[in-house]
Amino acid sequence: MAGYAAMQLGAGSISAQIDDLISTGRAKQVGVSATIPPGIPVVGIDDLQKLFGAPFYKKWWFWAGIGTLTLGGGYIFLRRKRT
Repeated sequence: MAGYAAMQLGAGSISAQIDDLISTGRAKQVGVSATIPPGIPVVGIDDLQKLFGAPFYKKWWFWAGIGTLTLGGGYIFLRRKRT
């Protein structure tokens, strides 16, 4: 990743995210270049996050829904059992 590291973008940079994707096997490194050859699209951090974003079960809203359903179901179960 010499081409990306040369940009010195700092923490949270696209270089770090690309390294993470490659090390976890979610992306494959095909080559390294100091400059982008003509005809190759430039990929930004937003594009990477859309393409390789976290699965739905790692999102906060998924677990908030599970918690709401669990608490609501438990409440209904206890209320019906008392009467």
